[in-house]
Amino acid sequence: MRIYSDVLDESDVAEAVRYARSHGQDIYRDEMRQHPSRKAKRCIVLYCEAHNGGRSRNGRPGLAATWDAYGYMMVYLFNRDPSAIVGQYNGVDDFIYLCSMALGHRRGRGRTGDFLPLLVAYHN
Repeated sequence: MRIYSDVLDESDVAEAVRYARSHGQDIYRDEMRQHPSRKAKRCIVLYCEAHNGGRSRNGRPGLAATWDAYGYMMVYLFNRDPSAIVGQYNGVDDFIYLCSMALGHRRGRGRTGDFLPLLVAYHN
């Protein structure tokens, strides 16, 4: 996943993974690197894994973290920088909107969205 931000750095991303784990999520940082970007001061490339996941990681060894695990991580990141581009989400409003839409259409497919109220309450 790519994270574009003028505010966030690698320590924020590492803390976001710890935050997700503190909410009971099975997510661990596998690899992280930072480089300059035209979109923002920096681009952080992050690969995460799960110890008990049910899917492979698109050609990488290990198991994939869940959608909800990434969601908790993104809550932390968007609370630190609401205008960051995190993965496919262009800022906090886009994240809230698209996650709400996905939950409306895909509830029952392993997606609970329990992380979303943590962010909605913070930004309203």
